[in-house]
Amino acid sequence: RAMCLAVTFTSLQYLLPLVVAVGAVPSSRGDWVAGYLTEAAAAIGGQGLARWTVAAAAVSNLAQYEAEMSADALGLAGMAE
Repeated sequence: RAMCLAVTFTSLQYLLPLVVAVGAVPSSRGDWVAGYLTEAAAAIGGQGLARWTVAAAAVSNLAQYEAEMSADALGLAGMAE
């Protein structure tokens, strides 16, 4: 049951900002390049929301990097034994 809740919350965490940005900001497919979600956040909630979006992306990238390095270290430790 906990795994289902985790998958549901994680999916909502990714989808909800995208759905809001697509619905609230008039844009075309060509507008969606790297960094556009921050521009959409600035259009919706001002510079404060844009800064929070960048900060959340930075923390997410750091966590993904840390998870990858931990998995690689575990693989290397397993090969060394």
